Amino acid sequence: MTFRGKLLLLSYFICFVFNPIYGVENKIDLERNVYQRIRDKLIVDYPELIPETIRVIVKNRDVFDELPIGTVDVYLDIAPKARLLGTTILKMHCLDKYYGIIEVKRLFVKTDGMGILFKSTHLIKKYVVIKESDIEIVKESIVSKPVNRVRKIEELVGKESRFVIPKDSIFTKPLIRPVPDVKSGSVVNLMIVKPGIRLNIRCKVLEDGRAGDIVRIQSLMTNKKLLKGEIVDSQNIRVINSTY
Repeated sequence: MTFRGKLLLLSYFICFVFNPIYGVENKIDLERNVYQRIRDKLIVDYPELIPETIRVIVKNRDVFDELPIGTVDVYLDIAPKARLLGTTILKMHCLDKYYGIIEVKRLFVKTDGMGILFKSTHLIKKYVVIKESDIEIVKESIVSKPVNRVRKIEELVGKESRFVIPKDSIFTKPLIRPVPDVKSGSVVNLMIVKPGIRLNIRCKVLEDGRAGDIVRIQSLMTNKKLLKGEIVDSQNIRVINSTY
């Protein structure tokens, strides 16, 4: 073989090994990019995830050793509302240099990551105002954890338990509520205002509520008299329907 022939053969070999379409280095880069895209999606969807704890595992990672010839990039078909935490299957489109689809492969992906959770330090009775001492801050995997969990301690302290909360329970939004301005059974002032008439009588509140809420009330002048009123503050309710 002539020197020129050897040089040409060597150039073909170099192109085959290092060309980004055929070379192993490019496949490694593509695999790395896929992992990074999944990771980026997790960070966007789960801002409470601690980045350094995120794990992405492609169970059938040998798929990257079987990329079709001519693949220069891959596209992951991830729906905007898709949640990738846990186990899922993703479609991976293998693209040529013109970004045409050469082949579609399936990735079996398992992801995990840790985040901050708020748990009860002890049994909390119904209608108790939550204090910092009632809360334990833990760092755990958030896979399969309630999606309606409380994510900020500021959303928890000062709220009231709606139900009995067992020890070590994860605080979720349905378990708590803002402390009512008026509670069922309270006796408050009922303001009745009509043209030429202004009355203030005592009434019993029949349901919890906050300022601006409409609640059922009962006049103490006639125990069978049921009314509806708008809560003004913790001591006053303005009647919105009456026959007075």
